[in-house]
Amino acid sequence: MAAKKRKIGGKGKHKISDDEYRRLIDHKNFSGWVEMISDPSYFNVMIRELGVSGVKIQELLDIQDDFEFITLPQPVHALIFLFQYQGNDASQTETDCPSHVWFANQVPDFSCASVALLNIVNNLPGDQLGLELQNFKSRTTPLSPLGRGHAIDDFTLLKSIHNSFARELDVLQATMVIKEKHDKLQAKQKAKARREARKAREAEEDALAEAGGLRRSGRKNKRSAKADQDDEDDDDEDDDDEDDDEDVENAGNHYVAYLPIGDEVWMMDGLDSFPKLLGSTTGNGDWMAIARQAIIDKMREYDDAQHSFNLMAVVHDPFDEAQRRLEQHRANTADQQSDAPPGLVVTRNDTPAESDEAMAARLYKEEVEQATSHRPMTTEPHRRNKAEAEIVGVGQERIAHWTSVFASEEPSSTTLQAHKSLSAGEVAQLEGVVATEARQRALDDQKAALRRHDLKPFFTAWVNALKEAEWWDPLLTIAKEKK
Repeated sequence: MAAKKRKIGGKGKHKISDDEYRRLIDHKNFSGWVEMISDPSYFNVMIRELGVSGVKIQELLDIQDDFEFITLPQPVHALIFLFQYQGNDASQTETDCPSHVWFANQVPDFSCASVALLNIVNNLPGDQLGLELQNFKSRTTPLSPLGRGHAIDDFTLLKSIHNSFARELDVLQATMVIKEKHDKLQAKQKAKARREARKAREAEEDALAEAGGLRRSGRKNKRSAKADQDDEDDDDEDDDDEDDDEDVENAGNHYVAYLPIGDEVWMMDGLDSFPKLLGSTTGNGDWMAIARQAIIDKMREYDDAQHSFNLMAVVHDPFDEAQRRLEQHRANTADQQSDAPPGLVVTRNDTPAESDEAMAARLYKEEVEQATSHRPMTTEPHRRNKAEAEIVGVGQERIAHWTSVFASEEPSSTTLQAHKSLSAGEVAQLEGVVATEARQRALDDQKAALRRHDLKPFFTAWVNALKEAEWWDPLLTIAKEKK
């Protein structure tokens, strides 16, 4: 994303000092931000490397296609919309950021992809963040949106992952933007110094004129042409912000997040001062209908022939959950001890899946068998009848115990998963999910690795080898002839 107009909290543009400029311009230790390509594979790798679990990015080809949205893996946590930036949202009415919403402003240029991503994952329900992100969220929650934006700029892990997809041209582009900002800032500072010096000189002249009893009227009419030209130059410097913003807006692409938080649907644009409330899902519960309409309205502001858009969905990733359930199943089939009484080895089976009542009866039967297997057999009827009566009495209590355990446990609880068996069909289904998602992850990793690999040394050596073999010029001639 190219540099864009910024109106955050009425504070004006983010200025770059001389020290910051020298730090950012160093290619070997580049600490700025570069443009992030809108590719779901890169975003998926980025999410995993940040330690976020249970979510993945999937590209959407047609926002008008209801079937494409219906077939998305559920739940859908957010939408990420990429479009050409034209300026801040004039319709925004929010004057603050609610305490239950985590929202950060975009402070540095080219960081909008990471800002949009953090504005999503830091509002996800449940415990899905890695340790680094958990610490970052805890540290930044008390801050203002602008303070969170500065914290993002200092988030080393995030910045290193974001910039890992950059190529040399991306770094050069970001560097040129930094240099241009620095040059404009220096020009403004010089213009300001000239104005202040002129005002001081004029004040001194006025004081001398008053002390000598001279008339002040007409002095300005006798100023030199050079002074008038200086005034014009200073006025031009004052207009640089507007000219720069107008040029930049025509080239900048921008990521914006749309997501539900509770019953509310929010649009989170890091270049806006605060998140924008789009509506409520109370009644219909379809937050995507609200978000899709807002995106369609945004697209209608543009000429379709001259602008392109990209839309991605942040959806549920079943890989981690499926893998965990398979691992638990394998532990169960290995007769791992669970919540059964001490010394009891609980047997499991794979087919078919048992009901809670059947499982309770089976576990009680195993308890009885294990308990009686160590008792000495007796042939005396009265003693045998007494033992059987004790077993029956205790058995009713144990069956009730196991039934209540399974009835009170959540489906994903450790106790229930430790005892419940998976059917062969369930195992096959989970293995299929893991295999499919693992293949997609491998493709994403491969694509990211190719993007991150620096091919310049290879091409440089290849071109030099062609030149040494005197093949370079003939190949160029052939290429030109084919054009």
